[in-house]
Amino acid sequence: MERILGRAVRERRGKTGMTQARLAELSGMTQAAISRLERGKCMPTFPLLERISRTRTTA
Repeated sequence: MERILGRAVRERRGKTGMTQARLAELSGMTQAAISRLERGKCMPTFPLLERISRTRTTA
């Protein structure tokens, strides 16, 4: 499940042209945390997924 969610976040971020650093800034996370999430190394909480899904600003 972690890898599936991570892949979805990475694909969505890529489609918008957003960097990990920008997504981290907009979601209140660190770039390292975004990297771990995208690699499937952690299970995000629902509130975190909600914050990420609400980020619409591109790089």
